[in-house]
Amino acid sequence: MAKNALEKKVLDLLHANSFREVKKENIMDLFSNLNKLDPKVAIEFVKQFGGNISGSFKTMTDSAKNLFDSNDKSEQRCFDLYDKEMVVLLEKLKEAKTEEERKFWSERIDNLKNAAEKKDDDNKGFKLEVLEKVLRNTLYTILLVGTGFVGYKLFDDPAFLARYVKKE
Repeated sequence: MAKNALEKKVLDLLHANSFREVKKENIMDLFSNLNKLDPKVAIEFVKQFGGNISGSFKTMTDSAKNLFDSNDKSEQRCFDLYDKEMVVLLEKLKEAKTEEERKFWSERIDNLKNAAEKKDDDNKGFKLEVLEKVLRNTLYTILLVGTGFVGYKLFDDPAFLARYVKKE
């Protein structure tokens, strides 16, 4: 496919023969230097890769939603089992004849309640962790693109890295 002059300039800046060969590092470096480019070349670059960024956001949020939906179904199955077990345990407690039996079944009920609370807390923590990662990645991309337009290499700033970029 024939390339126009602007596409050729962008590919030259990315050190690639086609947009399929472009590496993430080249894109990030070029975003950091957008303010140094000829405005027409910068606009062509944003046209080529700006859609990819919004597509990445959509992919991340869709993946998180699918993960949450799957997790919610799994959690619901777990709580359904807890409910069924609770019915059985309450029936056993009613049938208990001695104080020792009542104490035994009461402890089992308490253990089941604690397990359900722990499952709920773990699930909330899992969702917050996923959301944090999606938001952090989104924020980094927005900051990287935005600072690229003003010529500030955000990820070369040790203060920013120390404060905001978590090492995983």
